[in-house]
Amino acid sequence: MTPPPVTQPGSRSRATCKAAKPKPGSRRGARRRVTCKVRRGRAGAAWRVKRGGRTRAKGTLRRGTATLRLRLAPGRYTLSIAGRRAASFRVRRA
Repeated sequence: MTPPPVTQPGSRSRATCKAAKPKPGSRRGARRRVTCKVRRGRAGAAWRVKRGGRTRAKGTLRRGTATLRLRLAPGRYTLSIAGRRAASFRVRRA
């Protein structure tokens, strides 16, 4: 009998990120609120939001799920969980 396949921590994680619409009258290029939802992650796994090779936010998952509420400048970001890319998203200007 063959052993079950070994999965990497965080490989089953599912993440979605969405940027909120800017408030009326907000200045162009201002930071925007972003909400990322992580499901099916491993409790204690580290998450990290990167842009241009630099870490912008980081933390750990609690009970395998998390809702991240961040304020980010416009640009392209990558959310990694346990060192593996889980989602990439873009924050656009107002």
